[in-house]
Amino acid sequence: MMVNTFWRGDTTKVILLQVLVANSLLHFSSVTGDAATCNTKSVIPEVKIFSSPPDRTQPIGAAINLTCEARPRDENVLLPRRRVKYIQWYDPHGRPVGVKCQNSRLAKKLKCLLILKNLIVENFGNYTCEAENDYPGYCRRKSIEILPKENLSPPETTKAPHLLFPEVVENPKNQSAFIGSNVTFNCTAMGLPTPAISWMKNNNSYAVTSNVRARVVSDNKTNYSQLIITEVKIEDYGKYQCVASNSAGERTSSAAFLYIKELESKINQESEKEKCSTSPQISFSTLSYAIIATFVGAFIGGICVGFWFRTIRRRGKITFHITNDCED
Repeated sequence: MMVNTFWRGDTTKVILLQVLVANSLLHFSSVTGDAATCNTKSVIPEVKIFSSPPDRTQPIGAAINLTCEARPRDENVLLPRRRVKYIQWYDPHGRPVGVKCQNSRLAKKLKCLLILKNLIVENFGNYTCEAENDYPGYCRRKSIEILPKENLSPPETTKAPHLLFPEVVENPKNQSAFIGSNVTFNCTAMGLPTPAISWMKNNNSYAVTSNVRARVVSDNKTNYSQLIITEVKIEDYGKYQCVASNSAGERTSSAAFLYIKELESKINQESEKEKCSTSPQISFSTLSYAIIATFVGAFIGGICVGFWFRTIRRRGKITFHITNDCED
């Protein structure tokens, strides 16, 4: 009886140990966001991270945008399955955050924007970007740290920070471009804390970040941002706006449209064709010599009548010319 009791006690310990190990592994997986599934093969994507503003040390209440850019290695660009399939951001606690950016068109390069507003203490730390290609587990992770800005003022003079709502002081302007050319939209914003400036097309920020020919150049000192689109294509036509955001709120600029000149010319030609009348214009003409001969013959006498008929027969009859102004 004592043996059975001893055996049951050991069995209970073994089972309890297995449960604890399983729970620990599950907890590790949830915290790391399945980081252990990424391997170190040479075919995994290359990853870069950019921030706007570039200074990643920010005060509480500030806003910052993080952009993850991923692409295959140069020797793998021509292999579709080695192109980036998705990008996912993870917060400092290992939880997925923001939109999971999918590369449905298998573009050579994929960008994914993470917008952080009104930063609090829990928001500071390492943010991780994960990019994977079409092979399960073939992914790469890269992190960027957001640090809190220390208040250097003496405690007795410390006051609550004054917030200024973002204001767009330079709105982007309409642009017309030929296919294959480059185009630039400009935006300047003011506010306190310094607002982060992002861009969107047709009210969708992903339409800009997913465009591999579009890039944003920012100057944090002057609160200035440029959206540059290279090698313009027809699908770039649309409405573009910049968005300035900080802890006080956000402001969207007025709309600026990008017109494609080849497309605009085609629309104008079709419009002109519709306006053209399809009914022809008829002009009446005759041979001047025949008319002169006719009237002279009528005044001179009957002898000239025969000459008039012979002239008409030799030099031609009355002709009608039909023209249409819409024809080339």
